[in-house]
Amino acid sequence: MNMKWTSILLCLACTSTVYAQNFVERMTNASNVRMTVTNVGTFGNAFRGYKDGTGNPSGEYPAGSGTEHVFESGIWIGGVDGSGTVRV
Repeated sequence: MNMKWTSILLCLACTSTVYAQNFVERMTNASNVRMTVTNVGTFGNAFRGYKDGTGNPSGEYPAGSGTEHVFESGIWIGGVDGSGTVRV
């Protein structure tokens, strides 16, 4: 590998770690629903730690009942490209 590509790969490796963000998970309790929401666009937490008391509910309704309705979901973004094909 020549020196140009080595330096480019080294720069990319260094900058990607600088801009990495932490995974943040928060619980919302609006109305009668308690749900986990993350900063990466997911709703629910795949029941991680809730049953043993170490985590937040995934998607509990009614709040406080222990009945889960959401495993995990995410945001899907889609559109139509120039040829008319729908892409997600």
